[in-house]
Amino acid sequence: MTQRGATSPLLSAGFAAALLVAGAGDAFAGRKAPPTGCRYITVESKYTADTVSGCVRSGRRGPEVRLPSGAWIPCHFGCADTLRSQTIDFWFWIEENALDR
Repeated sequence: MTQRGATSPLLSAGFAAALLVAGAGDAFAGRKAPPTGCRYITVESKYTADTVSGCVRSGRRGPEVRLPSGAWIPCHFGCADTLRSQTIDFWFWIEENALDR
């Protein structure tokens, strides 16, 4: 015989898991929201048919581009080149710019 208002351990565990998943979804949803005051650029790899998009904003020291990981980095030779060289062409860029060739 169960007490009135008591819940089974399985039901409690299921409820806790549902809350955990809902909370995680909210955390990821916040990261995916587009930042205000930015414009999106899409660049294509110099070596493959891959493309990548990122947001560009004004930073304290000049324009910055947002990588797919969520990190903001300064644009050095232009935001399109920075986004391309730090994502889809990273290893190609490292090989081309190696000092020990």
